[in-house]
Amino acid sequence: MKARIKVAISVTTLEAILSVVGCALKAQAAQVEHIGGTSAKARIGQTHGTINVFLANKNGLIVVTDSRLSDGVHAVGYGQKLFQIDDHSICTIAGWYSALGPIIKPDASRNPSYPAYLTVPDIIRSVISRISSEQFRTLSVERKMEILSNTLAFSLLVSANIYDAANITQSEEQLKMTSEITVAGYDNNGMLEILRMDLIPKIQNGKVLQYDMKEYPADYVSESAGFIPVIRGITTTAQSIFGGSFPAMYSADNYAYLGYFKKAIDDGDGNSLSLLELELFAREIERRTSQQYPNKVGGSQQVAILTNGKVTFYHQPISGTTPIPFIIFDSVDGLEVDGRGAGLLHVAAPQVAFVQRGKLSNGRQPMDNIFFFRSVFNHCDFIYSGSPRSIFDKSNTVVDSTLTLLPGADPNSNFVKQIKIDFPMLKIIDQTIVPHQ
Repeated sequence: MKARIKVAISVTTLEAILSVVGCALKAQAAQVEHIGGTSAKARIGQTHGTINVFLANKNGLIVVTDSRLSDGVHAVGYGQKLFQIDDHSICTIAGWYSALGPIIKPDASRNPSYPAYLTVPDIIRSVISRISSEQFRTLSVERKMEILSNTLAFSLLVSANIYDAANITQSEEQLKMTSEITVAGYDNNGMLEILRMDLIPKIQNGKVLQYDMKEYPADYVSESAGFIPVIRGITTTAQSIFGGSFPAMYSADNYAYLGYFKKAIDDGDGNSLSLLELELFAREIERRTSQQYPNKVGGSQQVAILTNGKVTFYHQPISGTTPIPFIIFDSVDGLEVDGRGAGLLHVAAPQVAFVQRGKLSNGRQPMDNIFFFRSVFNHCDFIYSGSPRSIFDKSNTVVDSTLTLLPGADPNSNFVKQIKIDFPMLKIIDQTIVPHQ
């Protein structure tokens, strides 16, 4: 019997996140690379279907992101890319939405089953909501980045494993997609910082093995630092504006103020620009980028302003979604149980387990809160109580077994319908209606 491997994300306390998730990633040999030698006007990242604009000087920091989601070619919707962590720090993401995660299979009505994808906004909101604002406020900006990057890297790896288990083929472009995190805020000493982290997939034989972390030097906002621009996502438009080559930016038409901003930076240290001017500049960089890349960038602008030691303005036009299912995650690979009457494992909410290549004979196996792939069940009794966090993929093999639907389960749910389609020989016993005594 192979050893059972347990990897947990606990968002109940700060220490649990730092120790469990951090150790899980370190155990996978995630490397951190420090990139040096960047100038203030070269803090521009890789190209993605989004834009995050950070403009800062002695007066504070302006953050503007777009809202458009795309598959790299076409616009597919809108999503949250800017998050307020606490009363004096924010976070942005870029590069996440090109693949929201695997949809294992459609149900009988051809709609997606309960999603196995891990949506980044839900993960961030879950982490923030489980740790009080007061706890986050006392942390350094570096620690906040560590919490978010470790949690997101782990979640991306879980999503990649589900793709693999479900035999879903991803394109080379999807596999190589780098995800970007930027955290900005005031540290305990009152210093305003901007931190950047890239999560880079390590790929072997067409599979993601882990996510390595590329950490950039921190940008410290101060009077002596002058103007600091940090651009994440699609960068070509911003590069042409900062380089002075954007079309007609010095003409007398409505492009003229781009030339005004550029001249103010070139003639001095950039501190002459007010917060309002920085905001206009940042909004205009996003708007010009959306004009050049309308299928990748656009939608309502998401805006935050940090000054005088706190977040003084935060505008998020994108509404939230339901909480993520993954609070604790068990990974069971190759576990075999025979003749004991017990199942491979039992999982209670909010925990969720991912099982592949398991083998069970003559056992009683609950289906709630478990994702099953490539497992073999012989003479088994399945029970299901109705948890929506359940997947029983058609890659499993079932021989001479029964499924009992307990009170709480819906015999007409997508989960049950799909099992009937994929496993027509599975005998189903409906106990959802309890007879009157």
